[in-house]
Amino acid sequence: MLTNKIRSIFSKFISSRLHYFFSGRNHLDLEFGRVAFYSYLFMRYSSNWHQTRFLKFHDVPSLFWQPLSLFKFLPLEHIYIFNNSTFYALMLFCYAMSAIGLFSKIFIPLSFITSYIFIGFPNNFGTVFDSTCMVTVILGLLCFSNAGSRISIDSFRRNKEKSASQLPQIWFLNFVPFMIMFFYFCSALQKIRFASTDFFTPDHMSIAMIYNKAPLGHYLAQFKWVGILASITIVLIQLATIVPLFIKKYILPFSLVYLLFHLSVDITMGEHFNLMKICYVFIFPWSLFFNDIRSLLMRKKIIKKESLILNQHSRTIKFYVIISAITFSIASYTVFKNSPLWPFSTTTMYAFLDELPYKKKEIYLIGKSEYLVTSNDLKPIGKTKMRLTINNLLADGHSLKRIATETKKFIETNTNLEYKYLEIRVCTYHTIKELRDQYPNLKDCEVKTRLSF
Repeated sequence: MLTNKIRSIFSKFISSRLHYFFSGRNHLDLEFGRVAFYSYLFMRYSSNWHQTRFLKFHDVPSLFWQPLSLFKFLPLEHIYIFNNSTFYALMLFCYAMSAIGLFSKIFIPLSFITSYIFIGFPNNFGTVFDSTCMVTVILGLLCFSNAGSRISIDSFRRNKEKSASQLPQIWFLNFVPFMIMFFYFCSALQKIRFASTDFFTPDHMSIAMIYNKAPLGHYLAQFKWVGILASITIVLIQLATIVPLFIKKYILPFSLVYLLFHLSVDITMGEHFNLMKICYVFIFPWSLFFNDIRSLLMRKKIIKKESLILNQHSRTIKFYVIISAITFSIASYTVFKNSPLWPFSTTTMYAFLDELPYKKKEIYLIGKSEYLVTSNDLKPIGKTKMRLTINNLLADGHSLKRIATETKKFIETNTNLEYKYLEIRVCTYHTIKELRDQYPNLKDCEVKTRLSF
């Protein structure tokens, strides 16, 4: 009796999950989303800033290379083969072809391969940028979505009625919001996991708002109640994603809430998760947006037709999607950012507690003037990656002399100046006011180490 009851519960659960992933969306939403998604990536990465940044990785010392995921299997000199203008142009060309839907079966997989290298490469220096995870997973999943079979040049070239096997896959449109919602849910769990109730102290979020010097956040950081309210709001909003994980009709309203959430993070913390925001194009109901009331009435017929098509899918494919979702869910919570499972890693941003007195290790190069290594936006790895790279190297037991020498060469290449000394200073900020007024240029810092070249 008990075995039959367990089997019945399990069967109902599987049935509800299959319904969650394989119903309720118009397949044209995937095609509209495809156009917007690849068009955005093309416009974003065709900028001179991204091209210059990518090509300057040759200047970064090989000592700073801390490979993760599939990059561990390739020597750095082999990866540098892709670090050129030809590879960069190929990636942009793949984006353009995927957006217009020309030879989609070829260029969508090529977009994923080139993007995995281009987006993943900087994550091997210091730390993973959280916003790169979701977009990389989606680029990979698009290879299996049959995207490009409608609203594309390919569909006009065929000039014939699509068969059931040629329709875009509905599971993709339901799988993407599932991943996004679970990503945020796990983000809340990470904050509770690492910071516990101390996350809700006023100092933690106040320090976070000061770090990137966003004007509004820098101003609000002086009010303790803002720090407390911000921390409570963030955790509650992220924990609330448990609702759309089980009740699909709430996905769209929750997505709108999260876009507003991202906007507030942009203006108060200076953290711009633009690569995550573009993933929302696969949640937006494009077919409803572009159609009139008559289209809404026709939508029932479309769903009915697609339901019949979806019933023709093999049970193996259906379970593949379910297992993939569960695997991503488990991996996203249990692993750290520098895990070999990248891009399957959950954001831990602001999960590790900052409190007063706030101690910051700063590294200076000294010549005719002082150069703060860990606060300037160095191309191509930037201030955050530079700081964490050096910290990781010191933690791994690398020679401080070698780290200092390689850092000096790298900085001199960027600044065209010469430096004679390297100092590691510990700067202690005792109050939020002191942090607001003097970070990151506190004068009264303790010199821990001084090396001459």
